[in-house]
Amino acid sequence: MTLRQGLLAALVGASVLSAAASAQQAQTPPPPPKPAEEPQQKPMFRGGARYVRVDVFPTDRDGVPIEGLTAQDFEVYEDGKLQQIDTFEFVDIEPEPEEARIDPNSQREGEEAAKDPRARLFVIVLDTKHVEVLGGAHIRRPLIDMLDRLIGPRDLFGVITPQLRPSDLILGRKTLTVTDMLQRYWTWGTSGSITARDQPEEHFTDCFGGPRDSPAMGGEDPHWDPLLTRELVARKRERETLEHLDGLVAKLGSIRDEKKAVIVVTQGWRQFGRNDAAATQLAASDIPGIYIGRGRISRQPQNAAPGQAVDMANCHSQATNLLMMDNRQFFRDLLAKAQRANVSFYPVDPRGLAVFDTPLGQGPPRDILGDFASLRNRRDGLMELAENTDGMALISSNDLSGTLRKLAQSLSTYYLLGYYSSNTKFDGGYRRLEVKVKKPDIKLKARRGYFAPTQEEIDSIAAGRAAASAPVPAETAALAAALARLEEVRHDRDLFLQAARVSDGIVIGAELGVTTRQSAAWQKGGELRLVVSGDSGNQVIETRAIEPMRSGVVVRVPLKADGDVRIDARARSGAGGAADTTLALPAGGGNPLIGDAISFRGFARGLMPAADGRYRRTERATIEAPLGAGAIPDGARVLDRHGKPLNIPITSRERIDPQGTRWITAEVVLAPLAEGDYVIELEATRDAARERKLFAIRVVR
Repeated sequence: MTLRQGLLAALVGASVLSAAASAQQAQTPPPPPKPAEEPQQKPMFRGGARYVRVDVFPTDRDGVPIEGLTAQDFEVYEDGKLQQIDTFEFVDIEPEPEEARIDPNSQREGEEAAKDPRARLFVIVLDTKHVEVLGGAHIRRPLIDMLDRLIGPRDLFGVITPQLRPSDLILGRKTLTVTDMLQRYWTWGTSGSITARDQPEEHFTDCFGGPRDSPAMGGEDPHWDPLLTRELVARKRERETLEHLDGLVAKLGSIRDEKKAVIVVTQGWRQFGRNDAAATQLAASDIPGIYIGRGRISRQPQNAAPGQAVDMANCHSQATNLLMMDNRQFFRDLLAKAQRANVSFYPVDPRGLAVFDTPLGQGPPRDILGDFASLRNRRDGLMELAENTDGMALISSNDLSGTLRKLAQSLSTYYLLGYYSSNTKFDGGYRRLEVKVKKPDIKLKARRGYFAPTQEEIDSIAAGRAAASAPVPAETAALAAALARLEEVRHDRDLFLQAARVSDGIVIGAELGVTTRQSAAWQKGGELRLVVSGDSGNQVIETRAIEPMRSGVVVRVPLKADGDVRIDARARSGAGGAADTTLALPAGGGNPLIGDAISFRGFARGLMPAADGRYRRTERATIEAPLGAGAIPDGARVLDRHGKPLNIPITSRERIDPQGTRWITAEVVLAPLAEGDYVIELEATRDAARERKLFAIRVVR
């Protein structure tokens, strides 16, 4: 395996390996968010209006972020019309150490976690074909240090090269695997390297001559032009990189509306325009036919058997296509797409303050003025890329560490503004946004616009809601209701609750979210305060300690209420951790055979509540539900998300707790199950009546 192949392989597996490593380190990882938080809001339709979220980055003239602003300091205009700001939040991100981070369990989970508007999303693009070999060595340590300073408890990042598809992007939080990759494969830059050419690029060498050949070596062969080969290879590489960035913008735009930061490590691009003169000259030299050997008489493709044919018609076709491409226009279109997708570019030139555009390994350039012009053109393009997408060009500085430190600082604090658009037309049009600040001497970078939904999209949403509200068979409705609880399973949730009514009150299971409970702030435990209120005004307050290394607690609250019950939970740690949530328990009806189920993880003597519903395949799931008077437990099964029984061993039994409550208990080892959603079915009988209770769980890697 070559170094470059090793880099690509490492990139594909980086986040996957990190996730596997974090699964083995169950007691390390990421902390809770600092500020008190509202439930995650996604842009949605309410009252005929679209909810829009705008991220704003205000700085002073020196680029230092400004804190202390209020909602009254901002004005948001949509297509020139002032909008009323409905929500306002200041976000201040503190980096977390490597051991305090947890990677998502899959590519899908990473993208779902990135939808959190308080999570920042970063992508690092290593432009392998436009970075010299020493560039990877110069940038590796500053890049690693920047990630360590940048990644907060919710943030996600990915690393990719143009040789990978944008759909291959994997988002994670741990930097350990990426750090190792950058350290081991620091020679990933191939700009100016002849030996790094791929097969299509070598094809042009067979057609028109190689970089070490001179035009005179071709004699009278009209096709012999090594300078043309050099331009074709450069055009091909540039187009591939720009097309990759274009696809990446589309990919990131599909993940979330909020800001996405793309850090491109590159020496820039020449932005080739159409070369009509070269295309015309090539057409004039076109002699139909297939040539044997190198040229008409003696030319032969490199590493080929004697007599191998060179299809010059194919050579001319490919060359003409590249010569007629207008990368300048493609670049301008890329800027427009990035603006509309709320993607900001931060180009980084790993050469620092470069003197020549020609790679150092090739010696001083023969054409000094032409080389200076090429260098200026690349720098101007990177400046244009940053300025037109509200990013920052990190170029022309030998202090790469200081430059990237400045980038981390500029993205550490920002404001989130939300409003309901006054434009209720669903025409799919682009809405231009402008944010103004009333205080002087403040520079702003903010989201520039968004696309409104179309009427077809609105009709589709309405049809989906109508279908959801249509009568369905009882079994289908029960299955859908069980799976619906998994919709609240999100990485950004800090605290989960579940509850079951029993004869003497309510049993409540409270579990800290995975990001919260494995953070440094909760390593020494904390305290949970529950306020349980009945619809008749009666209320019970209970406080329990959350022991160190425990995910939560189970509390039995002596509040008897047949009507609706509200449970407010607040968890606090001595190290400043905080988590709050609320659960509404609907009114109970009749005398059910099986009550509401609650879940646990672990083994009999060490069960912990599993209120968030997620289990790893290495765990054992235990589901319990209280039995009604006279009910007899009648077993349990594992179903898939469509209700089909699975041949998975499950143990069911009856348990009587110290208070005398009878429970039906089901235990299942999850190792045989793949990632996905499953349903545990509990059954009980009484005389001729039979009743079942469905409880959904999610199995992750």
